[in-house]
Amino acid sequence: KNASYRIKATPSSTSQSTMSETLSLRGTLRGHRDWVTSIATTSEDPNLILSASRDKSVLVWRLTHSNSGEDDSYGYAQRALRGHS
Repeated sequence: KNASYRIKATPSSTSQSTMSETLSLRGTLRGHRDWVTSIATTSEDPNLILSASRDKSVLVWRLTHSNSGEDDSYGYAQRALRGHS
């Protein structure tokens, strides 16, 4: 089973100064073989994402922000940590 996940949260504010979140598709990250159970990022490096999966792996992603042509990839897995529970 090849799982792919598409999500990008972009905060936006209204004229009343209240904060809301809007989700919009930006691209796809492919690499996990089962459900993704956790996603983490940091404001120190917004182009770095960590994802954990039921396939017992943690992937470190580097976002490229390019999705040209038929490939809608938005980044690549920089490192894979496998066998974690």
